[in-house]
Amino acid sequence: MYNVKKGTVASVKKGDVPGGFALQVRKLTRVDEKKYRHECTDGVDSIGGLMVSEPVLNLIHCGAVQEGSVIRVKEFRKDGEGKLNMVSVEVLGFESIKSSQGNSKGGVVQGQENREAPKSWKDDKTPERRGSTIQVASATPFVTPLEALNPYGDWKVKVKVSMKTDMKSFTQNGQSCSLFSAEVVDENGTQAEVTFWKEQADKYYDALKVDKVYILSKFSVKPANKRFSSLAFHYALHIDKRSVVEECADQDTSKMKEQLEITKIGDLQRYLGRQVPVSVMGVVVSTGKTGTVKRKKDDLELVRRDISIMDKSFKSVTLTCWDKLAEAAAKLEDMVIDDDVVVAVSACRVTDFNGLSLNSTKRSFLTISPDTEEAKELKTWYRSEGYLQKPKPIGEGLRTTRQTVQKRKQLKDIQPKIVPSPDAKAQYGVVNATIIHINPDQAMVYLANTENNKKVVEQGGNYFCETDGKTYYLAEYRYVMTMKVADCTGETWITVFNDQAKEILGVSAKEMFEMKNSDQQRYRAALSRAQWKPYLLRTASKSRPDLKTQEVKMRHSVAALHSFDVHKECNTLLQQIAHLKKRTVKGGRKKSV
Repeated sequence: MYNVKKGTVASVKKGDVPGGFALQVRKLTRVDEKKYRHECTDGVDSIGGLMVSEPVLNLIHCGAVQEGSVIRVKEFRKDGEGKLNMVSVEVLGFESIKSSQGNSKGGVVQGQENREAPKSWKDDKTPERRGSTIQVASATPFVTPLEALNPYGDWKVKVKVSMKTDMKSFTQNGQSCSLFSAEVVDENGTQAEVTFWKEQADKYYDALKVDKVYILSKFSVKPANKRFSSLAFHYALHIDKRSVVEECADQDTSKMKEQLEITKIGDLQRYLGRQVPVSVMGVVVSTGKTGTVKRKKDDLELVRRDISIMDKSFKSVTLTCWDKLAEAAAKLEDMVIDDDVVVAVSACRVTDFNGLSLNSTKRSFLTISPDTEEAKELKTWYRSEGYLQKPKPIGEGLRTTRQTVQKRKQLKDIQPKIVPSPDAKAQYGVVNATIIHINPDQAMVYLANTENNKKVVEQGGNYFCETDGKTYYLAEYRYVMTMKVADCTGETWITVFNDQAKEILGVSAKEMFEMKNSDQQRYRAALSRAQWKPYLLRTASKSRPDLKTQEVKMRHSVAALHSFDVHKECNTLLQQIAHLKKRTVKGGRKKSV
């Protein structure tokens, strides 16, 4: 018996229900990857809101929560408009949505029989779009291996879908169109990208399931655009109006495994500056903490985590894992304590950050302890001799594009006369400046959770984060400090974050917090020692509205910091002189400076 009671919505709107009530999902609309808009009913009245918490989104993505689902709302929040934003739910069952009759507005009321949930709860990864089904092929026809394709034929291929991207929209001739891509693999282990366009994208997006086998025919074969593809295969498949997609009766995927072409860490340098994805394998020698970075174009917060791996070349490389891969890499932190762990990572980009490093992409896949001979040999080698020698970072000594001669700025240069819009991108510069004042009365230390460094407050022995609404068991003290710096052109206030503040003050945030509360004399002495010292600062400047007056002002922060080194600074000046000399000779004005 479903426990959906009439009048529940009315009680929720009044604020009389603490939680644990049941409702039926009447409408469910996807806003973006991390947000769904819902309309729920109690059989008489309805209420709308958002589903944004990770546990609820997981239920939506696996098909457990969809239109018609009956759920128990265990935890929720109401916004200022009276919307019901769900944080935690429990799925009770499924019931077809009834049309309005009498005083009922559709939905389930108490006393209806419990029905079995649809099969898609167990098998589908996304709610099925109505009318978008794929026919099952009666027999497996003669198919062509992917590696034998070319643009001059009419082909049929048998492939397994290994990955599917989100739906994207674009405008063509004033009309809104859709597309999405999928990565497929055949029985030879060859991977290719398949792009579904316009009406075919709408038709097949929800019906095409990851890890299922399909027969594709009457598609176009075109050269792959390496700017957008991370696969080594030189062709891409395009599904249009004439194309046929059928589900294969034979769903055996035992032979359809991606073949990784492992690049040795010592050979990564040859891929610098090339739009070619690489796959690497190595023993994990260190793991960093999970952090977040805001993307410049839309201020979206991205999760990141660094891991360092080495192979038989006795060289190591740092791999930056993003989003879901960062969450998968978090498992390594505890594993490396007890065992030597080998990982394989596919579809990485080689960058010149810190000389040379790797970045994961949306198509990257992390395999922990892969069951291959190469992985077993690498683990045996590390246990016998690899651990005896400290690996050398592959990027050490390499010159990067970021290490080209940078034009130094003065403080007056980072304070424009006309303040740009808050939507404008941050401006970066390198300045030589001296710390002249650190206000001892500021709140320079805060309590943060260890996963994303967001501020938390202590509640009953745990720590609650108001930003994401989660409770954490661990927290640490971190710096956010403002200080006044000056050079020959003027002075300005600038914000310094945890790592840079720790380098300036010479003590951890926890020690500084305890010092401020127990020994004011030592606290002020520590701040005084940090003043009147010169530093080389890489600044980030961005306009933001003042919280009190709403006046838009420039805000400056320190992105990186180095102690002033006279020898290095002289070398930099010599490089700048040489750079000016080359420009002068090339311009033909003078032959010497």
